[in-house]
Order: sequence, then structure tokens, then C-alpha cells
Amino acid sequence: EQFVKSPAYPGGAKAMENFVREQLKYPEEALRMKISGAVSIIADIDYKGNVIKTNVKKGLGFGCDEEAARVVALMKFEGHRYRGLHVVFHKTINLHFQLPGVKPVDPSVSYTYTETNKSTETVYTYKITTG
Repeated sequence: EQFVKSPAYPGGAKAMENFVREQLKYPEEALRMKISGAVSIIADIDYKGNVIKTNVKKGLGFGCDEEAARVVALMKFEGHRYRGLHVVFHKTINLHFQLPGVKPVDPSVSYTYTETNKSTETVYTYKITTG
């Protein structure tokens, strides 16, 4: 068993997708300007599973960045005890904004896990549609 486990979303990727779908509101300015695409958010998650900080890694503007950060900040991950250590994890979560009435190019949900030298980064990608 690993000493330090990366926090997971309760219920897995499908539960996270449902949460995002329920919470995400397409910004009016983005709808008016017909903006679609992905916003990549880096979330700092404490040892209790709380999102304590969000940063936009790659944005779209027109209110999409702020909305994606708001939704990610609402997430609650499963926390673990790390033998008294207060560990902060960094996860990248991609939220896709798809204009209503436009068929998504790839409606599938994908999960990618990558490791870097001294830290672990988990990337979640979801396509969100409104309608």
C-alpha cells in the first residue's frame, strides 16, 4: 500500500462528471459570443479532501474561467490520514464548454493519470453540454 495516496473523488470519474454537469452554468457572455472549448484548472487539495485553491492553467475567457474555477472549488475529495503529515495535492481538472445545439466532437469522458519527478498530477477531462 502506498504511503501517500492521491485523493479521489467519491464515486469515481462518473460521479465527478455528474457533479460537474449539475453545477456548471454556461456563462451568458460566452453564449452570446459563441465561445466553446476547454478550461484547465489546477486545484490544490488538502489532506482532508477540500479544494483550498484554484488556478486557471488554460482558459477561454468570457466568464468560462471563473465558472470552471467556481465549480472545481465546490468539489470535495476523499481525504486520507498521512501519519500526521499535512499533504497538499495538485490536480488538473479540464472542463469543456460546448455550445447548446452543437453536437460534441467527442462526448466521451476520459481519465488520464500522469506522474512527474517529485509530485503527482492527476488530469480529469469532461465534456459538458447545456440544453
